[in-house]
Amino acid sequence: MRPHDVALSVLPEANTVEVLVERIAYLGFEVRAQLALGDGRRFDAQLTRDEADKLELAPGQIVYARLTRVPGALAPGELTNTLR
Repeated sequence: MRPHDVALSVLPEANTVEVLVERIAYLGFEVRAQLALGDGRRFDAQLTRDEADKLELAPGQIVYARLTRVPGALAPGELTNTLR
């Protein structure tokens, strides 16, 4: 899964999984958030600075992740199966 294929929200939505924001890196206009699932598996999400500001992302925060685009046979809503 590629970081730019992960969308985040502060409220649970269909086909999302709860994740913990472990670290945030500001890279110009982009923001890279390191996220962890409940079982400790980690992955990154890439978003714009505006998106991160709207979410008020901070280390230790719980957010909800979903895939926006998945190559191959997986449908966008299958993050829960991919990451569980």
